[in-house]
Amino acid sequence: MNMPSAHNKRKLFIILKAENDDGDDEYLIQILVVKEVPLSLSFAYPEQSASLGRAIRLIPDMSSTKNVTFKWFVNGKEDPTQTSDKYVYKPSALGKTNIKVVATKGGKKRRSLHRCEHGKSGATFPGRPTGKFTLLHKGL
Repeated sequence: MNMPSAHNKRKLFIILKAENDDGDDEYLIQILVVKEVPLSLSFAYPEQSASLGRAIRLIPDMSSTKNVTFKWFVNGKEDPTQTSDKYVYKPSALGKTNIKVVATKGGKKRRSLHRCEHGKSGATFPGRPTGKFTLLHKGL
């Protein structure tokens, strides 16, 4: 396949067609071909809640993890045990925790912060999945 130069992007299109007894439909998919995917990093849910003792997995949204290195920090302290694009965190005390990931690729760095509020098992955390969660039963 002939790859475009860094300054020359190329668009490809794929048509997805589905048919059944009820009818048919088509969907056009656009693919942008570039020489190198730019480094981007974010969390779909930058805040969430967790029960004490239950592990949560944090996976940042990225276009590509190829040739990317990761460092994870919990409340400002680096956790050298986890260096992949996924982080497993298990809260051990009530409160709030800030978890930061730093992704590095070719000398470029991107950072993203995730906030976790944790309470006792069975505590109610209201709100939509994309909203900010608040612990209702403090001190239970």
